[in-house]
Amino acid sequence: MRSRYTAFVLHNANYLRYSWHPDTRPARIDFDPEQRWLGLKIKRREAGQKMDHSGVICFAARYKIAGRGHRLEECSRFIRLFSLQPDRDGGSSADTAANPAANLAESASGRWVYVDGALAE
Repeated sequence: MRSRYTAFVLHNANYLRYSWHPDTRPARIDFDPEQRWLGLKIKRREAGQKMDHSGVICFAARYKIAGRGHRLEECSRFIRLFSLQPDRDGGSSADTAANPAANLAESASGRWVYVDGALAE
């Protein structure tokens, strides 16, 4: 969760796509150039430990747009995705050519990917 927050702060669309489940990730990720992220607070975690295959993270993220403060509260659902599982487009979930050693470890333990979330009311 913290790495995805950092990716939003840095406008790192590649990492966000990589850490988003292929069945639910958008085709495009757009950033608001005026949005300034201010902080992340993890409020609750359900499962998501070493032996789990799914988990939920509830968080609050603060940001400003045009000097006005905002707060995003969400409970995000994650699952462990194994690299041999194909993406929507039929490709591998991991780029094994980029880092074969890391991807070998990933294929055994999986990687956590964002599936969806429910905004707090």
